Amino acid sequence: MALNALLLRKSKIQKVITICSRWKKLNGELSQGMKKHSAFCESVERIEKNEPLFTPYDRTKILTIRALYDEKVDSRVIPFPGAANICLPLLFHGPTIAFSLSLFSYVIFRFIQTVKHQ
Repeated sequence: MALNALLLRKSKIQKVITICSRWKKLNGELSQGMKKHSAFCESVERIEKNEPLFTPYDRTKILTIRALYDEKVDSRVIPFPGAANICLPLLFHGPTIAFSLSLFSYVIFRFIQTVKHQ
């Protein structure tokens, strides 16, 4: 997961963008479907445990994008505290990802181009 990479390489990674991607469990649990993917489960557990290690500056490097309703990922586990978190007025996982990477990509590019100094 990109957030784990940022935590390990803070000086080398300038920005992280996640689209419809969870960073924590919901009520301490992952869905049955997620449990089949052990590497993904380990990544979520690692980032959830290490979330306090992100400084306020680290959090300015993160952009999360989510749908108003996502049938795959509960929207409560997508926003990252202190990051730029955007909720699009869209429904469903696939269309939100497609929209984010096409018509909404200018927002992603603008975020990447912003430079914040520590």
